[in-house]
Parts: sequence; structure tokens; C-alpha cells
Amino acid sequence: MTVARTKGGFLKTYEFTLFIDGMTESTDEFANAMFEAGCDDGTCGSSCGRVFIAFDREADSFLEGVLSAIADVHRGGYQVWRIDEADQVTQSDIARRLSVSRQMVHQYVSGQRGPGDFPPPMSDTKSGQKLWSWGEVATWLHGNNFLDEEMLEQSSIINVINSFLSIRREEGLKPQLVKTIRKAVLS
Repeated sequence: MTVARTKGGFLKTYEFTLFIDGMTESTDEFANAMFEAGCDDGTCGSSCGRVFIAFDREADSFLEGVLSAIADVHRGGYQVWRIDEADQVTQSDIARRLSVSRQMVHQYVSGQRGPGDFPPPMSDTKSGQKLWSWGEVATWLHGNNFLDEEMLEQSSIINVINSFLSIRREEGLKPQLVKTIRKAVLS
């Protein structure tokens, strides 16, 4: 994140990536539509069968930046699948996000370093690799002064937006199922 001075004050530049729903390869048509829709601060591409736009968006806040980018993508005639930040993370992912060694993260997990009570993993992969919820880890890190307030807030914003995007997708596929579950869960 960088800070830019504008006539009205300071704007920060937020880096994030939006993945596009229903596309497997970026095209010139897509890139042109995104440019025309206001995504001139994004770079279109594709990787592993997913199309993305990597943004460097100036905004007053991370939330404002992400929401304005999503609105621009929708205005261009496409739907956002999700924000890049995955909630399920390995120890290596946690280390990368914190810019620390994997060994240090392992020491947090095992209680050899830090105050203990590191969140338990959400699950194991078939290969035995443990997966944690980044939201839970970010909350623990922040509560123990290893992560600043802004990064914790960004984690929450990403989780909520991705949850809404997922529900919207499922409503399009199975509207009655979503309605039944929503009624049962929210009552």
C-alpha cells in the first residue's frame, strides 16, 4: 500500500486482485471492456484457468477501493468470482503474509513462541497439510500485537465480500436451497 497526495488530502493505493466469474482466459475484448468501465488501474490476466484483474486502486479506504473495483467490473458486464485472498492458509501462506520465516510461524503454532493458544487448524488436506482460517489467525495475530489494525480490517472485509459473492453465486444455481438454508440459519 502506498499513499498519494491529492488536492483534497491523501489517498492510499491498495493492491488486490479480483477473479472473474465464468471465464478461463483473458481476452482483448475483456481487457477493453474493463478499461472502458473504469478499471484502467488494473492489469488483466489469467492463471490456472481463472481470469483476474490485479488492481493498484487509489481510495480513501481498502473497503472503498475494493467495492469501487467490483462496481466497475459489473459495469463492464462481468461478475466478480472472489477477491484473491484465500481464507484457508498453510503455515507457509501465513509466513508469506507476515514476511516472516515458516519456522517462526511453526513456533507460534506449537506454542514455542508467543503467548500460546494459536487457533487450531480448520482441517487437514489428504496429504496431511494443515489448513487454518486466515480470519482466525489474523485475529490472534492482532490480539498479540503481531498484526496491525489495518491488516486485520482488510482480512475481515475480504471474508465478508467473498461470503456474499459465494452466496450470490449459489442463489443463481440453487435459489430454493439458499432460501431454505437462509431461513433456517438466520432464524
